[in-house]
Amino acid sequence: MDFRQIRQQELRKALSYRRLVSYRISNKESHADIFGNYLWNIALSECFYPLLQSYEITLRNHFDHAIYCLYGEDWLLPTTKAHSFLCDKDREKIQKIIQRQGRELRHNQILSSLTLGFWTALSYREYEHKQKLYPVLFKNKDFMPQLPRSLRTRATLSNELGNINKFRNKIFHHEPICNNSKIKQQHDKILEVIGWMSPIVAEITRSLSRFDEIQKSKDKYLQMARELLKEEN
Repeated sequence: MDFRQIRQQELRKALSYRRLVSYRISNKESHADIFGNYLWNIALSECFYPLLQSYEITLRNHFDHAIYCLYGEDWLLPTTKAHSFLCDKDREKIQKIIQRQGRELRHNQILSSLTLGFWTALSYREYEHKQKLYPVLFKNKDFMPQLPRSLRTRATLSNELGNINKFRNKIFHHEPICNNSKIKQQHDKILEVIGWMSPIVAEITRSLSRFDEIQKSKDKYLQMARELLKEEN
């Protein structure tokens, strides 16, 4: 067995052959090319971090402020009347956070512990029932102020937030995104949704993004992979 085969076996064992194969973009790619895609995917995922961080923090605080205006402060606390507008499954998420801590928590402590999935769920159909959140939230000029009037519906908002949440999970679960032919559109959509809430945060986040540079650097990672797997005497 030559050196290159040994290194390939090491990679398959450490990273899982099935995982590496999932990074194949073309049937003509060599083992080194597939490993290059894997390295490129890491870099692509990394460059989405500023976008996803800005998006999640802005979305969380945006919903918190909008619901505060509608139901009053401390709406996350189970002891408040405002808490009752939440669906059962979302109240359970909050209760689990409190139980894990084993003590009473303040509103901001619960706020910072909730996942992106919780905030995404606040756009689901259940919150249009009895106008718990929709369409009443859209009557608040501070809620999604830059969202075009033609798109100001719960269904549209839910679809966009849901797609971003799924994409975020792919990255955080270390799944391939390099084979997504619409990854540029996904990048721009996240910035657009941030801009619906806060144009200045979108502008800052755009200035931090290295996406265009990384997207064009695939050859760099392919070459890196070939050098790592080359035969040595």
